[in-house]
Amino acid sequence: NGGFGRIESDYMLLQVGVTYAYEISDKLSIGLAPTFNYGALTLEPNPIASPSMTKGYPKSDKASALGFGGQVGVFYNSGSGLKLGASYKSQQYFGEFDFKNTYLDGTAAPNASFTMNYPSIISAGIGYSKEKFDFALDYRFVNYEGTEGFEQKGWTPTASVAGFGWKNMSVISAGLQYKGINKLPLRVGYTYSSNPINEELAFFSTPATAIIKNAFQLGLGYEVSNKFTINAVYHHGSSGGSTSGLLLNPMMVTPSNPYGSIPGSSVSYKMTTDLWMVGVNYAF
Repeated sequence: NGGFGRIESDYMLLQVGVTYAYEISDKLSIGLAPTFNYGALTLEPNPIASPSMTKGYPKSDKASALGFGGQVGVFYNSGSGLKLGASYKSQQYFGEFDFKNTYLDGTAAPNASFTMNYPSIISAGIGYSKEKFDFALDYRFVNYEGTEGFEQKGWTPTASVAGFGWKNMSVISAGLQYKGINKLPLRVGYTYSSNPINEELAFFSTPATAIIKNAFQLGLGYEVSNKFTINAVYHHGSSGGSTSGLLLNPMMVTPSNPYGSIPGSSVSYKMTTDLWMVGVNYAF
C-alpha cells in the first residue's frame, strides 16, 4: 500500500568542550572552546537509502560519526547589577554516517551514507541582579538553513531523501530567581522556540519531530551549607499544536509537483514533555 509501517529513530549526541577564559579587565572577559563530538543515528525505515521497487525502504543499524567545531564568547559585568553576554558556536562538522541496511524481510540491502552536521548558533543575553532578584533574558538563533543535512530538501534521482529542509530557528528564554527566602532561592522560567519544520516538507521530518514551542520551568534550591547546595526543577513543554502537511511520494514527482505531494492526504505530529531534574553542587 506504499506505507512505511512503524517509524522509529534514535539519535544520540555527545559533545565535549575544552574551555579557556581570559579576563581582559575586571568587567570584561572572553572565552574560547574547541568542541569534539560523537553522534550515533538509527532509522527505521531508512529514508536516506534508495528503496527497492518490491521491498520498499530498508531499516538501518546504528551508524556513528565524529565531529568537531568551536565556540567563542564575551561576557561583560558592569559591577552594578547589569550583565551582558554573547557567543558564537560554529557549525559542528561531522563525517559521514555509514548505514548498513536490511530490508524488512531480513535480506541485505545496499549500504547508504549521509552527512548531518549540527547547526551554528548565535546567542545574546542580558541579566540584571539585585539583592533579592536575578533576571535573565536570552535570544538564540539556530542556522539550520546553512547546515548540511538540513539545508537540502526533496528527493534524489534514486528516490532517497536528500535532507530535512528545515528553516532557521529562533529561541527566546526568560528566567527569574527570587532570593528573599533564606537559603531557599525560587526560580521560574519560560522558553519559546519557533518551528523549523517546513509544513510543505513535514513528511520528511516524521522521524525527527521533537520540536517544543513553549516550555515552562519551576525550580528551587536549598543551601545546606556554604559549600553544599541541592537544586530541583520541573519542566513542562508542548509543541503548541500539530505540525502537519501532505504525504509525499517520489513516484508522483512532476515539474508542477516537485515533492510528490499526494492530494487529500495528511501527516501530522505533536508532542509534550514533562520531567523532573535534581542536582547536587559541592564546592571544594
